[in-house]
Amino acid sequence: MKTFITLLFVTLFIPTLSGCSSKDASANEQDKKVAYYCRETKKIVVTTKQKTPALNPQTGKKTLFPTMYCKQCKKWRSVPPMEILQRNPTAGICSRCKKLLVAEGPLPEKKS
Repeated sequence: MKTFITLLFVTLFIPTLSGCSSKDASANEQDKKVAYYCRETKKIVVTTKQKTPALNPQTGKKTLFPTMYCKQCKKWRSVPPMEILQRNPTAGICSRCKKLLVAEGPLPEKKS
């Protein structure tokens, strides 16, 4: 019984003391920058990850929608919401070169 209590303590409490908390993981997830397509300005906007339609920091309006990256064209392309992408396999294909789009790619650099 003593061994069981010791194992229970080690399993439940030690990970919380080591600094691995879900609070840190969610904070890092929120700080992650992603590319969105702005339906108002017709430009790619890089901002923190948000639920779409996301708030455009430049206009203050919720006009940002998901994008995916085309490795062939080397451009971010506007895509429908994830629910549609999962149901329609052709929604994740580049409209220009017909190659598969990917979720991650080099973020556009800010122009000064």
